[in-house]
Amino acid sequence: MGKVLEFSGPGLSNLSLGERATLTNMAVEAGAFTGIIAADDVVVDYLMSARGLSREAVAARVVLPDEDARYAFSLALDLAEVPAMVALPGDPRGGIPLALLEQQLGAEVRIDIAYGGSCTGGKASDMDLYASVIREALARGLRVAPGVLFYLQFGSQSVRRYAAERGYIELFERVGASLLDPSCGACIRAGPGTSTSAEQVTISAVNRNFPGRSGPGRVYLASPLVIAASAIAGKIVGGLER
Repeated sequence: MGKVLEFSGPGLSNLSLGERATLTNMAVEAGAFTGIIAADDVVVDYLMSARGLSREAVAARVVLPDEDARYAFSLALDLAEVPAMVALPGDPRGGIPLALLEQQLGAEVRIDIAYGGSCTGGKASDMDLYASVIREALARGLRVAPGVLFYLQFGSQSVRRYAAERGYIELFERVGASLLDPSCGACIRAGPGTSTSAEQVTISAVNRNFPGRSGPGRVYLASPLVIAASAIAGKIVGGLER
């Protein structure tokens, strides 16, 4: 029987609305119909701004779990103990700690494409993350590694405006990234960012890496921070190395 994943706990308070959307988006990979997070001030403030509603009007529609609610299963995670992860090619459920990637494969993973986009990697909060790595790279005189195609796709026109207002577009272009307007993209093998041969390796912030979905090559899934750092290094890394 299908179930719904409910995420809760103090760790959520540090997640932006966009990051919460990514979390619930991926609930289906755990076999759930969907994922839900009870609304808090982050959600209420967003709806007040986006819809022009009063706090009282939004708060009146908030639904919270009953204090005595019963669940089929509960799992508690200490987020401080969760390492940076990467999903191996072929299945988004095939996640392993990034620190163990080279050990498991027996070699570093060189890349041909780094792609930041999709509903899981093209949000305003993601642009903040790409920019944080790229700003550091430029300060150290680094650019996109030779032979690597680095794509950044805005999830919406409002995200593009957000990036422009903060000077991110200039940063992205200076480091050597190709910027893509909002649309369906490499996530569904549409447009730039898709592989063209089975030998190509992509590190991607899209939501799913099933065989063939983003072209014939191998696709690893990772966070925006890893995408940007890997584009600079030319291989999958967790931080700037060159």
